[in-house]
Amino acid sequence: MKNNILFLICMLLCPLGKTFARVETPEWQSQYAIGLNKLAPHAYVWPYKEGDINSVRAQDYEQSPYYMSLNGTWKFNWVRNPDKRPVNFYRPDFYTGGWNDIQVPGNWECQNYGIPIYMNETYEFDDPMFHFKKNPPFVPYEDNEVGSYRRTFVLPESWIGRRIVLCFEGVTSFYYVWLNGELLGYNQDSKTPAEWDITNKVKQGENTLAVEVYRWSAGAYLECQDMWRLSGIERDVYLYSTPEEYIADYKVVSPLDKNLYKDGEFS
Repeated sequence: MKNNILFLICMLLCPLGKTFARVETPEWQSQYAIGLNKLAPHAYVWPYKEGDINSVRAQDYEQSPYYMSLNGTWKFNWVRNPDKRPVNFYRPDFYTGGWNDIQVPGNWECQNYGIPIYMNETYEFDDPMFHFKKNPPFVPYEDNEVGSYRRTFVLPESWIGRRIVLCFEGVTSFYYVWLNGELLGYNQDSKTPAEWDITNKVKQGENTLAVEVYRWSAGAYLECQDMWRLSGIERDVYLYSTPEEYIADYKVVSPLDKNLYKDGEFS
């Protein structure tokens, strides 16, 4: 009798014998998922060739042998919502031969994907067109476009035995990053650089870099201002290499002297 009662309760709670799994909230719908595995923010410390004082003074870091731009042509796939995205595209053996090319940096709306939206002080997704009313931190799902980016690169031999960093200067709005099929992390701050130390993840020969970008995320609630609302990898992407012992950060302090407050002190 006891077992029958328990069975009836289960049937009432789970009609037709169905079970319900807990739905995981994706990171791009969470205000707490600011980033994963990123390096701490720091001042720019460009690596130059030893003794190349002229390049340092000219701040010509792009000509440094320890800087590699990843700007240019990437393979690209665009879909209208996350359910249609190519889930396994980050795997090096995934075939991208049928994908289109896109220029990085650049917004995908300016390259014939999706629609650029201009707004002043309201949220562009808080609109009947997207069948969505603002509900922080959540953003639309069915209309949240996803761009998948792929490219390869080969490291210079002179970088072997050195520390190697991958930097994205700006990606809107949320993105995951994989290298050679391994998840490096994610970032939700679209207007500040994000870096990952990839020293132990790169290999000699060809490396595969994959980035999955979501048009909107919880962070979009902080980016409502008078501007065009655009998406994608919109600032420089690059690698740089430092010695194993390196300057991680610095700051300049210039107070007045404590006696007469006439002379400046510099440190």
